[in-house]
Amino acid sequence: AAAAAHSGAGAAAAEGGGRASLRAERAALNEREIAHLLAATERAPAEAGQGGEARPGTLADGRVVVAPSRLGAAAGLGLFAGVDIRRGEPITTYDGPVLYKEQLPHGHDVSYVLRVPDSGGALIDGKPVADAIRSNAANPASDGFHYPLAGSEWWERGAGAMCNDPRAPPLYNARVAFRRPRGSRSAAELATRSAVLLATRDIASGEEVYFNYRSEKPFEHLRRERQLQELKRRHKEERFDAIRPVWMPNAAAS
Repeated sequence: AAAAAHSGAGAAAAEGGGRASLRAERAALNEREIAHLLAATERAPAEAGQGGEARPGTLADGRVVVAPSRLGAAAGLGLFAGVDIRRGEPITTYDGPVLYKEQLPHGHDVSYVLRVPDSGGALIDGKPVADAIRSNAANPASDGFHYPLAGSEWWERGAGAMCNDPRAPPLYNARVAFRRPRGSRSAAELATRSAVLLATRDIASGEEVYFNYRSEKPFEHLRRERQLQELKRRHKEERFDAIRPVWMPNAAAS
């Protein structure tokens, strides 16, 4: 019976691994498809800014910039408008590799992971853009902003992952919208939708961009729980240190 149970568990694990492998293949296919579609989009006149249509910004074109968040040191870096952005216009894309929960490495920082709704569980991992910026020892630059290393692909890709959630509704000035890439209908149906940050009101140049993470950040509650547990642990240690008995020599005995 024990052997049968072990065999059944092994089969279940193999089946789970097969599903993860299938998802990984699908994610890789989606990324190739998206890259192909975006390359075609770059050649499309309508997407080249004609007709007054604004395009999502990048660090390279200066539509968005990265600097220390105005929410305080605990918030780290934040995303700022590099130009005036009107309500309804795209700010930048939330860019990163497409993967699935089964592919997340153990201990991976999930605070940058964005869920793509109605996609079969697809996730966008925005951590690479944060890593690319933090790895540049020359930051901050002379203008006070933070950039990736020269030649990094993240100059030309979306920096939406650097956007913070202030958890204060009056401060929100952006939202995430999910769009199919332009291209043939059959190809667009295969590709995972891209995430775009849209302005919900006019945003002035130099203003920090905020959006409500809500359910789009499926692991955000886990991150907050870990932060709370860490705070409780530190508080407990501080209280213990405050009441720790200290041995004092008996003056009378000496």
